[in-house]
Parts: sequence; C-alpha cells; structure tokens
Amino acid sequence: MAVTNGTSVLLEVGGVTINGTTSHDMSIITDMIDVTTKDSNGSKEYIAGEDDGTISVEGKYDPAATYGFSQLFAAQLAKASATLTFGLQASSSKAYRMAGLIMSLTLSGPQNEAGTWTVELQKTGGVAEVTIT
Repeated sequence: MAVTNGTSVLLEVGGVTINGTTSHDMSIITDMIDVTTKDSNGSKEYIAGEDDGTISVEGKYDPAATYGFSQLFAAQLAKASATLTFGLQASSSKAYRMAGLIMSLTLSGPQNEAGTWTVELQKTGGVAEVTIT
C-alpha cells in the first residue's frame, strides 16, 4: 500500500500552484432526495440528487509569493470562474479538476505569530478525476 504524504497534495488555480499553503481540503457532497412513502415500512428511502463541492486552503501570508493572497484577492474581486486542480501534481498522479469560484478569503495577523490566510472555493459544474501529464 502506497500512502501519500499530505504535503504533496496541492491546489492549482488556472494552471498555477498556490504558494505557501499549509492545508488543503476538498469536499464533494451529493444531495439526498427523500422518496419515503407509506410503503417504506417505517424506514427512510433516498435517491441521489445533484452534487456540490468546496475546496478549502490555508496558507502562510507572504506578500512576495508568486501566487498567494494577493492573486487570490484579485481573483475574488474579478468574480470569474477558474479551473481548479486538486491533488498530486506529479506526472501520472490522479487529481480532481473542476471550475470554481472564490466564496471567501480571509487574512489573519495574530500577535507574535505568522500571518495566515484561508480561501474557500465553490465548485461550479462537474468534477472529473484526471491523470496529471
């Protein structure tokens, strides 16, 4: 069994890897449609509906980063969808690709600690598993 080190899981926005990140999370959710009837013998029954998803990323604030908070800030102001690629970036690795929009962007400056930022991206449209070439 070849378990992947989480440090290798990255996020690309428009083909550019976000710099200075410390944590990445992807969540894909499917709506459950309740189809319970009186014939369900007291048990709920469901069918799968539409899917949705988000990607959350945390990073250290570095104003000089090639692609960091400043670029994410500009992308949020533009309110434009971008291609997101979440996963391993090494050749022949599996990753997940979707279009997404920035839902929230936060910059934090705690006393006597490193400045940090968080971004949450909303999937729009479908998601596909891809092989990195």
